[in-house]
Amino acid sequence: MKNIRNITVTLLLFAIGCGAVYTLYLQQVYGLWTRDGRVRSDVITLASEVQGYVEHTYVQDNQQVKKGQLMFAIDDRDYKIRAAQTYQAMQAQKINVARLKKMYDRRRNLSGSALSKEEVDNAGLDYTAALAQYAEAVENNRQAELNLSKTKIVAPADGYISNLQIHPGDYLSAGKNIVSIVKKDAFYVYAYFQEDQIQRVHPGQRAKIILLNSKSVYAGSVESISRGISDSSDKSGTGELHDVNPTFEWVRLPMRIPVRIAISPNVKHYDTLISGMTCTVELAE
Repeated sequence: MKNIRNITVTLLLFAIGCGAVYTLYLQQVYGLWTRDGRVRSDVITLASEVQGYVEHTYVQDNQQVKKGQLMFAIDDRDYKIRAAQTYQAMQAQKINVARLKKMYDRRRNLSGSALSKEEVDNAGLDYTAALAQYAEAVENNRQAELNLSKTKIVAPADGYISNLQIHPGDYLSAGKNIVSIVKKDAFYVYAYFQEDQIQRVHPGQRAKIILLNSKSVYAGSVESISRGISDSSDKSGTGELHDVNPTFEWVRLPMRIPVRIAISPNVKHYDTLISGMTCTVELAE
């Protein structure tokens, strides 16, 4: 009797073990999950809009910055001189407009008696031309003042300085990249699911994000699914016939489709996320 009970218990435990292994097998093979996940963030690549020597740097590499915070200052002496010159030119044009307006008004009142119509018309044309020149001088001064303001480079958004390579004394050309800013509260995950899984993925689907250390777990949701990936086997150029390499593999590997997973900034340990981290993503069926 005791032997029968022992055999029964053994068989029961074996059945439970087989069931657990089978369940784990189904989850691993058919479960909606992937180890191929990457943490990303919106990154702003900041460039200089004016040229000149860097006079001061007010930030350090990896420092957190606030929107509008002063980060770099370019030597502004040339830009101050240009702004002053355009201001004086604008004032001169303004005076010229006033002078020609008085002349035009005076000649218009004398038209028909002491002055011919042609002389009055010419005075009107001079006045109109002066107005156009004054408008151009105003715009030149606005442009000079704008360029002067661009010598002070501020943070366009809250974020973190990354890969700072600019130091006082460096010469910046207009359009040259200065630094990258990883935006704060803009982290998300790109999870790469196999193409035979993608039909079971839909926007709004709950997601569990597990970082490589297996201790940090975040809740998220499917935001969108990429609608195109590069075809590495198509070597054709624009307007040419497709040049597709033949494949002879016995096993056909499914392609990976990027799925964007949104993460709320309010989740626990959100501030520990770093763009480029790897993670496992599991989606609820």
